[in-house]
Amino acid sequence: MRKVILAAASAVIFGVLSTAGSSPAYALGKVVSAGTKVCGGAYVTRGNGEIVNTTYNLRNTNSLRTILITRVQSFNGSGTSMYDSSVSGLPGGMLNILPKNGGTRFNASDVTPGGAPISSADLPMQVRVDYRILGGNDGGIMRMGGTVSLTDPLGNTLSRHNANCNETPQLY
Repeated sequence: MRKVILAAASAVIFGVLSTAGSSPAYALGKVVSAGTKVCGGAYVTRGNGEIVNTTYNLRNTNSLRTILITRVQSFNGSGTSMYDSSVSGLPGGMLNILPKNGGTRFNASDVTPGGAPISSADLPMQVRVDYRILGGNDGGIMRMGGTVSLTDPLGNTLSRHNANCNETPQLY
């Protein structure tokens, strides 16, 4: 009897984990809402050696709910996929679970082919982040912002500005 109960419990746990890929986050609670954040950006080297790179910051501004990052993708200006976390895993040490009031970030250089700068002909770059909010029924908020930095060949920061980000919410 004990083996039957243990086998049934293992099957349920395995089913939850396999539904969520390699993340046990779905076991943290019911999915109450989901959405997609889309930001522009760039990772390109200019003719004079200056490097333009975008840092994407993700924040969970809810003190009650956990957010699960389910997919990160990047596309070049013609819409061709350059990176997909469903194939390559999450970029650059990025966390896939944003705890209450937590955050994570990654760079455009983490989501280009081989981490190499793209050509100016492949601009503008677009990054898409899909997420789920877990927990009760009051929802939650994930914010995404991008900061574009220009550095000279020696690594000195010359300027910074914000990248535009948009959201497509999906309520359950």
